[in-house]
Amino acid sequence: MPFFSQTGEILGSFALSHRTSCAPLPYHHQLLRTAAHLASIATEHSRSMAQLQHQANHDVLTGLSNRTVLLNRIRQQFERREPTPFAVLFLDVDHFKLINDSWGHGVGDQLLVAIARRLTHYLDHRALVARLGGDEFAVVLDHSRSPAQVLALAEQLVQVLGGMFAIGDREIFAAASVGIAYSSDRHQDPEAILREADIAMYWAKQHPTGAKVAVFDQTMHEQVLNRLALETGLRQAVRGLERNQRQVRALPGENHNHQLRLYYQPIVELKTRAIIGFEALLRWWHPERGEISPELFIPVAEETGLILPLGSWVLQEAIQQLQQWHGHLGQSSLIMSINVSGRQLFQVDFPDQVQQLLEQTQVPPACIKLEITETVLMGASTAITQRLEALRALGVHLSLDDFGTGYSSLSYLHRFPVNTLKIDRLFVMGLVPEQDQLTRTMVALSHGLGLVAIAEGIETEGQLAQLTAMDCEYGQGFLFSKPVNRVEAEALLWGSGVGD
Repeated sequence: MPFFSQTGEILGSFALSHRTSCAPLPYHHQLLRTAAHLASIATEHSRSMAQLQHQANHDVLTGLSNRTVLLNRIRQQFERREPTPFAVLFLDVDHFKLINDSWGHGVGDQLLVAIARRLTHYLDHRALVARLGGDEFAVVLDHSRSPAQVLALAEQLVQVLGGMFAIGDREIFAAASVGIAYSSDRHQDPEAILREADIAMYWAKQHPTGAKVAVFDQTMHEQVLNRLALETGLRQAVRGLERNQRQVRALPGENHNHQLRLYYQPIVELKTRAIIGFEALLRWWHPERGEISPELFIPVAEETGLILPLGSWVLQEAIQQLQQWHGHLGQSSLIMSINVSGRQLFQVDFPDQVQQLLEQTQVPPACIKLEITETVLMGASTAITQRLEALRALGVHLSLDDFGTGYSSLSYLHRFPVNTLKIDRLFVMGLVPEQDQLTRTMVALSHGLGLVAIAEGIETEGQLAQLTAMDCEYGQGFLFSKPVNRVEAEALLWGSGVGD
């Protein structure tokens, strides 16, 4: 007699046998029915308990072990008291929020499942792989691996998790950063070593060399504390901006008592050295630490979302400043180049923000250049492309910043409505007559596509001469001027011919 689950699934069957051949009596049938019913209840209960146990120990999305199992494994490793240390790896998917914002959370979830699959396929049975939540994973390795082997494995994981993932009909680029922490006598609980691996991962992610893998040491802890202090200070500075915007506005650029200010670096026509415009650059003067490099605070702003109020303020301030220069100084052809974050482009109403500012100020749209990095275009979704098209439809010019430093592809130049290529300073700094072919090719490429070329980081007369000989039209750099405040920028305008 079969017995069933509550949904009608066959769970098993009972058979009744007797020592001698005889016809079953009614109570035999009743016995089978009772046994089948009890077996059904017991089997369902056992399956439910197993399912609950699995859910308690595994991540629902990926099926990997969860944080509870991970911490238990680390605790067990501590209790073994082996003479050699074991390692904990903390993995984080780079720019995962951008992937979610661009493609949607469904695609993001599928990417996490694909990453989990690669991890489990690559690592052997001695390693425990867990998902901690979001885009964070951890791996516990036993004592059998040496530090050199652990480091090599971490670097291999970066390679395994880097590159393109086929998600449905899309290809999504992903990359990962890995932090490593080793067990030691200073660890009192599993959370401590996991926290150290997390700190090392953050250090790897932020390190300017792009190392992608880092091993924890005590100096990293101090760096993380400094980073938290930097974030706190930046939040306070942004709140100050917002308070200022609620008050009666001072003239753009005149609020020099505020921590955050705009500076302007001239963009010149190389053949005449005439200033044709400026790039607006955000600067931060901390009340205690003094000037803080944008290379330090811009990544923090991106990670925390503070780039949105900052970017909005920069856009408004720069366009209003250009309005003043057009009207008060009579420089009607002067352009303003403004950096735009990928986070800003993810805002549905970003083109509307730009349009509103143009209507309020009556600045000609063609006098505004919005600079976008290759990284943003690399992960651009259909929605981002539509926003870029909407900006171009307003008459605003789009500039591809840092061209050549990232994942350069001619497809970007065909797919997206850019007007200008900005050649990164790396290709200008190393300019020597016998090694200028790459820079020459970039300039020729821009001309062949009908784009304007602007070279960044020009510091010597020799670099200027070479770029001019290549027919590079425009440039900027310390040879002409460092970034300056509004008053100094106006002095430069008075002292130099402007490309009117």
